[in-house]
Amino acid sequence: MTSLRVLICEDDPVQALLLEDLIYEAGHRPVGPARRFVDALEIVDGTPVDVAIVDLTLLDGRSGPLIARHLAERGIRVIVLSGLTEVDPDLAEIRHVFVAKPARPEVISRLLGRVAPPVAA
Repeated sequence: MTSLRVLICEDDPVQALLLEDLIYEAGHRPVGPARRFVDALEIVDGTPVDVAIVDLTLLDGRSGPLIARHLAERGIRVIVLSGLTEVDPDLAEIRHVFVAKPARPEVISRLLGRVAPPVAA
């Protein structure tokens, strides 16, 4: 499995650290965290990102759907991780995976494993 660069869009420092640890343990490289929309844009402008784990509500409000849409338009795969369950119109227009909080670590690990391309033989 190839290592992925995984952007964390999460404003809760504890949740962001837990995700970072989980990403490392799954053999991937965490990027971020982005705590606001502008943080996410700055990160992806300066760092290659393969996948993003995006919470719907960040420090600047409910900017997660806009971040997810922007990243998807750039070809970055999106995993939405949120305690909010209502469908957002911005999310309905993009390809993404939704995981409800609290997510079990093995769910996130499995999703990252499915996204990562196999190592060429």
